[in-house]
Amino acid sequence: MVAGDGAHNIGKQSGGWTITWQGTGNENSDFPGATSIYTGIEQTVEAAGGEAELSVDGSFTEKPDVAIVVFGETPYAEGNGDIANVEYQRGDKQDLALLKFLKAQGIPVVSVFITGRPLWVTPELNASDAFVVAWLPGSEGGGVADVLFSKPDGSVNYPMHGKLSFSWPADPFQNPVNKGDGKQPLFAYDYGLTYGESADLPQLDESVNSAANAAGDAVIFQQSVQQPWSLIATSAGEQGAMNSNVLSVNTLSIRTADRHVQEDTLQIEFGSNEDSIRFFSPFPEDLLDYAVPTGVLAFDIEHSATTGMTVSMSCGDGCEAELALDDFTTADNNWQSVAIPLSCFVDKGVNLREIYVPMALSAEDATEFKLSDIRFTRVETPVACPGS
Repeated sequence: MVAGDGAHNIGKQSGGWTITWQGTGNENSDFPGATSIYTGIEQTVEAAGGEAELSVDGSFTEKPDVAIVVFGETPYAEGNGDIANVEYQRGDKQDLALLKFLKAQGIPVVSVFITGRPLWVTPELNASDAFVVAWLPGSEGGGVADVLFSKPDGSVNYPMHGKLSFSWPADPFQNPVNKGDGKQPLFAYDYGLTYGESADLPQLDESVNSAANAAGDAVIFQQSVQQPWSLIATSAGEQGAMNSNVLSVNTLSIRTADRHVQEDTLQIEFGSNEDSIRFFSPFPEDLLDYAVPTGVLAFDIEHSATTGMTVSMSCGDGCEAELALDDFTTADNNWQSVAIPLSCFVDKGVNLREIYVPMALSAEDATEFKLSDIRFTRVETPVACPGS
């Protein structure tokens, strides 16, 4: 059996900058003359008198002799591939679940990993009987089958002689890691087995010391808008980006003001209910480090009343959550600190792995308010979402 969403997916095995910028949205029919890894395996197995069955989700009616599971990263290009650490499928280990499901049935599992970079896959290694990093084989999936299978007489068809050209990380936070840097990788530079060699690895340590590697605050605005974010104002269908200490777009105006130090505050005036602001990055930002019970979107606000105001977060087209701001504030004319649990956004469908808009504000009516010190952070005690 050949399983996994990369088995019969030429776009995935080709990576980014393939037909489209990100290498996504492609069909196998877009690659005339190309061969998927499954097709290569099928041709090889049938030529030797065997049978190969494609089952992406690993389901079967007749127990297979072996399962070859082909999986890996979704294609990306440029900043869309940026991640906060090198753990594979952090927070959504669907491929690991598939490997464990097959192992639980007593089926030998051969993993074929598609990737353009070394990633922490220790749990996936533990769930495999053999593990092959295929990198991005492109259009020639048959070449992967050539080295996976022997000839019908049992002799080596093509030798497996690839060696690591860089070190393989021992934990999600070991990045960068490479030859000569004094770090202890999981697999060192130049590691790689050939046919005839064996390496019975012990059960590898899957524990992750997240507390010791906890990220600091991810600042959005602190005296100025912080990279990679930009502040965008929208009013009556027109937009403008804040590139100085003053911005006006139709009935919306923003200017910097002084609170603790010079220009550490945004003074914002919405002139109508068509006005809104948002912080934006053209590439998705990985904020999974804050996907913990104490993770919050925090900021200070001065406003006489936040009734009718909404705060939202966006992770791309069709991926957005909106909350009522007054669920997290008090009726107070003075400055107040706000902490909105990120779980409130996640519960409404936000994917913290790919955040384009970490914070947007809109209102039902014309209003004025001030903002300061906007950031993702952790608080000491978890904050509950309204109604929970």
